Amino acid sequence: KESVCKGYVFFSVSGGACTMGDKYNVFSVTYNAAGDYSIAWDKDFAANTYAVVATVEDTGLLIAQANATKATTGVDIHVRTALGVKTDPARVSVMAFGTF
Repeated sequence: KESVCKGYVFFSVSGGACTMGDKYNVFSVTYNAAGDYSIAWDKDFAANTYAVVATVEDTGLLIAQANATKATTGVDIHVRTALGVKTDPARVSVMAFGTF
């Protein structure tokens, strides 16, 4: 079913590394640079048109979003300040909905 969450991950960010907590259908989370993380799915999506929701837990106002170029195998998540500068938050949650 398309409406069921097909993948999620909670990860913390510290010193240029990501530490995964709870996850489902996530193979890995990779730290690319400040505010830039790649998530690889265990099971690929059928197309790159699946929906992604990303949120952050931090003391400041930060915006999390999926990069516009998703792949069936994974997605990049970017976290920015209100001024558009990529930055590392304390924690990130990502959920994906679509079909396999």
